[in-house]
Amino acid sequence: ERAGHDVVEVALAALVREVAKRVARRHHETADVVEIEVPEDLVLQTDATALETVLLNLVDNAVKYSDAPRRVVVRGEVTERKLTMTIRDHGIGIPQAHLSQIFQRFHRVPLPSVRQRRGTGLGLYVVAALVENLGGRLRAHSDGPGQGTTITLTIPTIEAKKDARRASAEAGHLELG
Repeated sequence: ERAGHDVVEVALAALVREVAKRVARRHHETADVVEIEVPEDLVLQTDATALETVLLNLVDNAVKYSDAPRRVVVRGEVTERKLTMTIRDHGIGIPQAHLSQIFQRFHRVPLPSVRQRRGTGLGLYVVAALVENLGGRLRAHSDGPGQGTTITLTIPTIEAKKDARRASAEAGHLELG
């Protein structure tokens, strides 16, 4: 556990639903613009605020840089004590030459399709810093302009439990000891 982190138990599907709702509202979309493929019983221990900020930014970008009909798929799974999430859109895509730069400060892809959308070039930079603080990795993939983008986020989980009730019961036993 890293200093300064508020590590709590997070029900991932519920967090993603909340993020999806907020992003849909911001872009005047219906909630189903974001398709969620996260197991309901997936519970992990992590810095909830950092993870929420990361997901808000990534899902918001996926919606913002897509044209109607917008569709974003958020998938999450835990394997071998790692949370892997993908945020996939069918939007404007990213030219190959810019994929490695999108997480740099103030970087915005110099295309009209990007310039016509508001942004500072700081969102992904902040996301990258938060992910790094969580001990994770961030990767971007796009087959090019018009081909959509997939962002893959991997963070170590302190402990991923399938059943939140069992986890809290065990935590109760630990406190008694």
